[in-house]
Amino acid sequence: MAENSLKGVKLPEYNEPLLAGLAKAFNSAGVIQVATSTANAKGAIDDMAKHGVAPTVSNPAYLDILGQLYKADGSKAGDGSWMLKALNEAELDYQEYSPAAAWVNVGASQYHKYFSANLPVRPYRRLVLSFVTGWANVTGDVDLYLWVKSSGSVRSAFNAGGSDQQSNALFNFGIIDANVAPQVEWGIYGRGSSGGSARFTSEGAYNRFMTVALPISM
Repeated sequence: MAENSLKGVKLPEYNEPLLAGLAKAFNSAGVIQVATSTANAKGAIDDMAKHGVAPTVSNPAYLDILGQLYKADGSKAGDGSWMLKALNEAELDYQEYSPAAAWVNVGASQYHKYFSANLPVRPYRRLVLSFVTGWANVTGDVDLYLWVKSSGSVRSAFNAGGSDQQSNALFNFGIIDANVAPQVEWGIYGRGSSGGSARFTSEGAYNRFMTVALPISM
């Protein structure tokens, strides 16, 4: 019965021809191959598949393309070629949002959420960076807020004006632990003794919301 080494390499069986056993062992090892271009890397994977050792999820291929590391697990890109996945790739949720062109009122110390980020649960810790910009008419005392679970919210005040639209922007960050759903959202907050109202433009070009998640040490 075939066995694996402590590092996952398939060991030759006792009655197996030596050269065939070594070839099997080397093909199962997580060796990093050097490639000079994307085409060169995908050509190397074509060669693996031609010889019966195409990469799989359980036995991926690793490639160094001019100093950047990629993994191939057998999945294909839209053009039918092998998909090369960057190791430790940043996750990105990007939205051009168009809120309904209606006034929203928030009383003193009240929050109103407009949108939240769409990031999946992962089995590792992540640093989350989030950015939001918004363009709105405002009456009374209203803040733009951006909340990241684990670090709380940051706020930036709109200047009351009503008839004059104005832009606002915020940045926030936090740590999301392994197996925890990221919670990132933005909206408006009623400041002062009575709060106020806001109406955002419905043009997405003025309103942007982006959240980036990066793996960190555990």
